[in-house]
Amino acid sequence: MIKISEQLEKLISKELNGKIGHYSDFGAVIEDCEFILIYKQGNFYLAHISEFEQDGIFVRLKEEK
Repeated sequence: MIKISEQLEKLISKELNGKIGHYSDFGAVIEDCEFILIYKQGNFYLAHISEFEQDGIFVRLKEEK
C-alpha cells in the first residue's frame, strides 16, 4: 500500500472508472479489480488486491503497517 496525493487519486479514479476498487471505513466496492483506492483518515492510498482478505462478505486489509 502506498500513499498517493489527492490529485493522483482523482486522476486514477477518472481514468480507471469502474476498473478500480474502493475501500474506506464506510465499506468496500471491490468487484474484479486488481487495484484498490483506500480512503483512510483523510489520506489516499493505492493497494494491490493481494493486501486484502475476505471472510464471507467482510473485506479488510490483511495487516496495516
